[in-house]
Amino acid sequence: MCKVALAQVLHDIIQRALHVHGSLGTTRETPLGEWWGAVPNLALADGPTEVHKTTVARLTLRTTPRQSAYFLDTSDAARNRPASGTRRS
Repeated sequence: MCKVALAQVLHDIIQRALHVHGSLGTTRETPLGEWWGAVPNLALADGPTEVHKTTVARLTLRTTPRQSAYFLDTSDAARNRPASGTRRS
């Protein structure tokens, strides 16, 4: 999950630093301008974010035990309801 979040967190930090420093942040006086230019390259070098998200989702689904039902209806009406496919006389 770190690979997914790293580029976005770096982008947010550098953007905030640029706002704090104002126009000075875009000059050669600080390294912020250079870092700002490197953020898109870092995101591309790390690989597509969507691929990482899909991989994390697959691993999570594989390691999570299967449930028979996620939403169980335990109300009185559900207990008195006939099973699906059966008719009440």
